[in-house]
Amino acid sequence: MTTTEAAVRERAILMHAESVRSILAGVKTQTRRVVTDSTSRGNYRASCLLLNDPRTFVDGGPSPAGNPGPYLKAYVNAPEVERRHSWKSGDCDPSCLERLYPWVFVGDRLWVREKWYHPRSVMTAWGRNGPIEDGYNRDKPTLYRADGEQPREVVWRPSIHMPRWASRLTLEVTGVRVERVQEITDDDAKVEGAPAAAGYTYRDGSEVYRDSFRGRWNALNEHRGFGWDANPWVWVIEFRRLDA
Repeated sequence: MTTTEAAVRERAILMHAESVRSILAGVKTQTRRVVTDSTSRGNYRASCLLLNDPRTFVDGGPSPAGNPGPYLKAYVNAPEVERRHSWKSGDCDPSCLERLYPWVFVGDRLWVREKWYHPRSVMTAWGRNGPIEDGYNRDKPTLYRADGEQPREVVWRPSIHMPRWASRLTLEVTGVRVERVQEITDDDAKVEGAPAAAGYTYRDGSEVYRDSFRGRWNALNEHRGFGWDANPWVWVIEFRRLDA
């Protein structure tokens, strides 16, 4: 293994069935993830920053320390920081402007977790930190919910429980940026895997994709408080599929 190969970072990423099918079909090369504690890195958690403050802005980087951009710059939510750390009022400077980085960078690899099934050969023993042995019969094929009709006896396992060995999709990150979700263009909505909106075209005859993307976005994120109308900040991850 070369030094470059050893330095490649891998991260798991959850994908629903529509996205998996779009990647397999070669039409999806972008994904948008809400800027949250789990998708961001920095001196403070995303939930401790005033992301919806009008003063929040995107800095293309690099940072003074040499970290690559782009990143989000926002003021700290002083009362929240003080509450979480049991500080006294006034201990946190509300004029503090902090950087928020994405959890992945160009060159990183993402292995896709999706709904799956694999036959067991032995019972799995569980410990405090999870299974002691996985108990799967590796000689039999893994089934994937995104592939459509499967045997009735299949009980699908949640994507969050998919181990690395069962993943069939590995993606290489080719670009990362941050923007509001409503800034998506039709071209970007198309490579997000959204279909053309039926019955709608622009005056020049080009197809409309943003409306379809908005519907898909709301189906996945509105119940979490990150719907289209909320216009949350999102990390835009561009990728290419690697051969298995």
